[in-house]
Parts: sequence; structure tokens; C-alpha cells
Amino acid sequence: TFAARTAVRTATEAATVEAAGWLEKASKAGDGQAMVEYAQLLALGVGVPASREDALYWLDQAAEKGIERAGRLSNSLNAEKVESQ
Repeated sequence: TFAARTAVRTATEAATVEAAGWLEKASKAGDGQAMVEYAQLLALGVGVPASREDALYWLDQAAEKGIERAGRLSNSLNAEKVESQ
């Protein structure tokens, strides 16, 4: 039913917001993998307001910790910015 689908969507959105909060806390505590995951949420605006600048910040922080995937994602995000200009 519509009510059931709405309830599931609301619960899923709440869980995503909660997960984003935990990833933010872990990122601030220095967890490189969390920084990458949090940056992806920021880039897409999933569970948090979209922010390319904040996403790039966390990807740069993760790259400084040696997380190779962070550098690739940062390059990709920067390439998207250039293409959209």
C-alpha cells in the first residue's frame, strides 16, 4: 500500500541521515575510510545537504592518510566540476 511504501521510505531516509551522522563523527575522529564514505554522501547529497567543497575536503583528508581511493574520487569530482562549467 501507499502508506507502507511511505513508511519504508521515511525509515530508510532516517537511517541514511543517522548513518551520515556516524560517518561524520568517525571522519572527525580521523577514520580515513569513513572520510571517503562521508565525502561520497556529501557529493551526492544523500543523508546530508550536498556540498562539493566539503566532499573534496574530506577526500583530501583521506588521501593524506594514504587512502588511494580518495585521490581517485577527488580527481573524478574535480573533473565533473570542470565539465559542468
